[in-house]
Amino acid sequence: MGLGPRLTVCNLLVYLISRTSPAAPEQLTALLQRERDEFLLSSILWALCHHESDSALSRFFYLLQYDSAFRACSRGYVLYYYGDVRAGRPPFLDLPPYPPHERTTTRVLAMFESTTFQAIPPQRRYVDLYTFMDIYLVRHESIGGRSLSTLRAATTALSGQGLTSAMEEKLSEMLQAISRRPIADGCSTSFAG
Repeated sequence: MGLGPRLTVCNLLVYLISRTSPAAPEQLTALLQRERDEFLLSSILWALCHHESDSALSRFFYLLQYDSAFRACSRGYVLYYYGDVRAGRPPFLDLPPYPPHERTTTRVLAMFESTTFQAIPPQRRYVDLYTFMDIYLVRHESIGGRSLSTLRAATTALSGQGLTSAMEEKLSEMLQAISRRPIADGCSTSFAG
């Protein structure tokens, strides 16, 4: 089995363990200790954050801050998951020339607006917000209107949820940057709704 199919199967197994196994946190932690592939590392950390793992969130946060390849892989994972990357096999790296992200933007903002979003563990909500805003940051795009209000509300809702001050500050910085940043080529692409 080639690398792409292996990563696809392993990613699916991580998802299934996360959603169906009563011992998911322990099983995922064991997998995490041995994993070196950035695509699967991202997948496992995401799943552990869904299970309220503060240590997984800390590691995720560190990697997003200091590992540009991991960051590109995490953005690519989001774009793949929500349908903006339809060809090829993992890992999906969000690198120039950047693919469009309309499907991702529509679906992720709808998720953030959903009443069930607040029921998702704060660790997972944090990673979702960070990776989504990072898509805008690397493209030098801005967001406004209702979309910006949705992001502000989702970010504010994480306050007091046990995140470190550095994590909260980073989200605030990202939100401020994408709410003011001009489009790099002067085009006025807007996702404000």
